[in-house]
Amino acid sequence: MFRKYEKTFRLLTPKIKVLGKFNLCHKEQVALLCGKIEITEKMDGANVAIIRGNNNKWVLQKRRGLAEQGVHAQYSFFWNWARHNEEKILKIPNGWKVYGELMYAKHNIYYDELPSYFLVFDIWDGREYLHYDNRIFFIKEFGFQHVPILYYGNEKIDVDSFMYIKSACSSNLAEGIVIKNYKKQIRGKLVRPEFMKDLEEDDHWATKAVKRNKLAENVNVFS
Repeated sequence: MFRKYEKTFRLLTPKIKVLGKFNLCHKEQVALLCGKIEITEKMDGANVAIIRGNNNKWVLQKRRGLAEQGVHAQYSFFWNWARHNEEKILKIPNGWKVYGELMYAKHNIYYDELPSYFLVFDIWDGREYLHYDNRIFFIKEFGFQHVPILYYGNEKIDVDSFMYIKSACSSNLAEGIVIKNYKKQIRGKLVRPEFMKDLEEDDHWATKAVKRNKLAENVNVFS
């Protein structure tokens, strides 16, 4: 049932260079940016998913396995959230996996205008990730919220221009962006160098007491 969401490699641009072993090669970058692309805000949350099983069964996963209750407060909340949203979850077709960012606990960026504590960024139908139009359609059908979408189209654009923008869900700068080309099933990310520096200098969020991110005004905690 568990299916790990593949690691998203970084792009290198003239303005944004975060060096490391997880970078796209030049050929991959050219392919990614050629054709119709989607750019979303990279959210500083926990990578999770809803796994839809057979016979009204479902289970939750985290980055490296199933999300167990009691391991961390954010996963206990995720289970509580899912139980309140079971009617929505049962609308998901059997065998599908809905991947998203769990935004309950503050990691390194504090969010205070979230539309939900679970924000979808991809849907796996058993064969491939749904393309943009189908994903947006099904998210509305399921009643979930999506990560902020910054651009969708096939114009030649300067991806660096999307950096250093205010987060759509916070008064802080966005962590970075994720770029996807669904026709080629390629994706990459750009992360602010300052954010990476903060990660290196700060203690890991998982070792600290949980500070809960804040939902936007009038948004229910189980939305």
